[in-house]
Amino acid sequence: MKSSEPARLLILAASEYQLPVIEQARQMGYYIVTIDNVPTNPGHALANQHYIVSTTDQEAILSIARRERIDGILAACTDVAVPTAAYVGRQLNLPAPAEECARVLCDKINFRRFLHEHDLPVPAFHSIETAAEVIPLLTEGCSYLIKPAQASGSKGIIIIRSDTFTDQLFTEAQQQSIDGRVLVEEMLPGKQGTAEGFMTGGKLSAFFVFDRTTAPAPHVATWGHTIPATLSAQAEVDLKRQLLICFQRLNYTDGPFDCDFVSRSNGVALIEVTPRMGGNSITRFLQYAYDFPIARYSVLQAVGEQVKFDEPVLHQPTAVVILGVMERGQLEYDTTEYEKLTAEPWLRYLQLDRQIGDTVAPFINGRYRVGEAILTGATPDQLRQNISRFTQRLALRAMPTPQPKRL
Repeated sequence: MKSSEPARLLILAASEYQLPVIEQARQMGYYIVTIDNVPTNPGHALANQHYIVSTTDQEAILSIARRERIDGILAACTDVAVPTAAYVGRQLNLPAPAEECARVLCDKINFRRFLHEHDLPVPAFHSIETAAEVIPLLTEGCSYLIKPAQASGSKGIIIIRSDTFTDQLFTEAQQQSIDGRVLVEEMLPGKQGTAEGFMTGGKLSAFFVFDRTTAPAPHVATWGHTIPATLSAQAEVDLKRQLLICFQRLNYTDGPFDCDFVSRSNGVALIEVTPRMGGNSITRFLQYAYDFPIARYSVLQAVGEQVKFDEPVLHQPTAVVILGVMERGQLEYDTTEYEKLTAEPWLRYLQLDRQIGDTVAPFINGRYRVGEAILTGATPDQLRQNISRFTQRLALRAMPTPQPKRL
């Protein structure tokens, strides 16, 4: 990093989920460059310079990185940008995941093969190229998942059975996949969880685990997280063991990580592991729950600064709830209760991305969220009660769009 001027940090993506990282870097006095192909994404307005470019366009971003003389590059809260960060990092000798690490961990098919090769729990899986290949793979009465090989925010992922699969579901998964490849895998029963943490010097220097709430079947979008998790101590040990195997084999020694897993009676199975900060407002969630500034640590690591952690302490049971609706229409909610809710001591944070009357879509992937909230409770039971009160009082819903009157 150049000592005579502020560090120059390139942040890939500029959506709501990258805002805590961008805001943190601003507070630290860094010169910020954002890259995102959505001109209206809010992170662009906070940057010193921004470019409307896809985060997957590696050569274009390398050219921008050279032009901007960046000291660090960070792909926060999005899988599809991690290979770009790895590529630019190697070209410019900047801290970033190795390209092989990104190639394996940010591709669902590659990751399944990696798990199999290293004798880690993995569901039966198949890489498919056409819709006609799917039905012969499905056993009647069993559940499977169809997924894009490379995508983010649960886009294109859906639970299928032999009697519910359609060619259209394959087409949607293929369209969401960056390279068109599609995965079909057995759905593992069990309790959903997420782990978040930080690697330093090849060790798990920070580690957090929480329960994960997902959309009703057949969808799988993340709807929230809760701390403390219900994962057993033995299962947590197994989870850490499997993560360290992944990181050691792929030479990921320093930086943040995010992981979704399934906890079963016979152990833990990894669903996804990525060398980046988690999405779904986990950054803000950890700040409120533990005073753990993972955004700050990630920014420091990205520009080559030493990272030293304060010991995290859970203040009280905490949940992040990602807000959405399950119908298409015009957004509505109880404005009187909204004002009252903001005064409740157990509602720590509330943000709505959309306004009353805006057209909204069913919340079946991260693209269609309409806001987020962070809540606390003195006990896990009280936290669950507060989440229920919050949901009922806000009364978030989509009303049918009025049809034009016929003349």
